[in-house]
Amino acid sequence: MESTPRQIDRDRAIDCIKVLAMVGVLALHVYYGVEYRPTWIEPYWMGLWGVAIPCFFAASGYLQFGRETGWEYVRRKLAGILRFMGTVMLIYLVFEPGSWRNFYRFLAQSGDFWHFWYFAALMMVYACTPILKRVFAANRENILLIALGLACTAAFLLNCTCDFEHRYAVQTLRIWNWLFYYCAGMYISKRRERIL
Repeated sequence: MESTPRQIDRDRAIDCIKVLAMVGVLALHVYYGVEYRPTWIEPYWMGLWGVAIPCFFAASGYLQFGRETGWEYVRRKLAGILRFMGTVMLIYLVFEPGSWRNFYRFLAQSGDFWHFWYFAALMMVYACTPILKRVFAANRENILLIALGLACTAAFLLNCTCDFEHRYAVQTLRIWNWLFYYCAGMYISKRRERIL
């Protein structure tokens, strides 16, 4: 199938969002890796680059909406992510042989592979994709987005009162957030002709 100029522009826009999100993730990690960092800048830094992960999930949802995403597709997608993670872990084991003892701790965002929390969260979201596509096909996405938005609002309010997410829900398992961003990307993709 030949690409039209409009499709190419749209793909470039998504690529641009992904690149900015990558820069954002790197900026956050570099900031927290620096021994001396002024505390006054943290809220601004987080506000500027804290949108990186939501952008990744939204871009994934946007791209997945237009694809055939049945259970076989999900299986292939999950297998690809697991292959990538396994390859990186094996390479790492060459240099740090004892690290295999805590490889599973990435689910709790700790251990040597703590940064793989994102892949675990993405796999959970991808596993929901066929069901989400059915909701969108039945034109029930507004109800879904409102429900997820309410869950995100409830988590925010709990964070304000008892630091809920930090204490009780590791980043990997904050599925209400990841599904909300992913579905927002699908929503934008479904309505791209009206929005763009």
